[in-house]
Amino acid sequence: TADVCATLVELGRTLKGWRFYARGHGARRELLDRSWRALQGELRRNGPLALEVRGDAFWCVGSDTAIGVGRVDDLARQLEERAVRRLVFEADLDDETLSAFLDALVAAPEALTADGGFEAVFYDGSRRGLQVNEADWRNLLARAQFAAPRPPPGDVRIAATGPIVGFAEASLRRFIETLTETFAH
Repeated sequence: TADVCATLVELGRTLKGWRFYARGHGARRELLDRSWRALQGELRRNGPLALEVRGDAFWCVGSDTAIGVGRVDDLARQLEERAVRRLVFEADLDDETLSAFLDALVAAPEALTADGGFEAVFYDGSRRGLQVNEADWRNLLARAQFAAPRPPPGDVRIAATGPIVGFAEASLRRFIETLTETFAH
């Protein structure tokens, strides 16, 4: 748990800097990189990091020992105030997701509540590698991809150009038209 504590201390430092520096400030990028690297190191060594937030402390899921008492209290308190009770960090975690997590964490709890809660604000986008409470990021990502608008039938676009591409495009269009006619009857 010493490695987990060090990782959480780094995340807590990043959160403090996140509050201090304005969006787009270069120091935010440095903080994010350092925290992301610390998390990735922990995840490579030990696999997914499942944490519970209880009061002002973190607990590894299934453990009876609090982690980093006195060192990560503020981070735990900020999560608790935003109704975050459980976090699972996974190797798929990317810096964009970590940045969105920090952005949601610095938002006022009242604003988060008004916008549907921490999960609604955090998962408003393509997030990977971080489960908040019971929201499974894989299911949310799959739903978002399934719901993405698709081009209408027959709207085939090919990025390349040239005589062979023109021929291939025409052949593909004829093929699609044939399939559409065949299955329409």
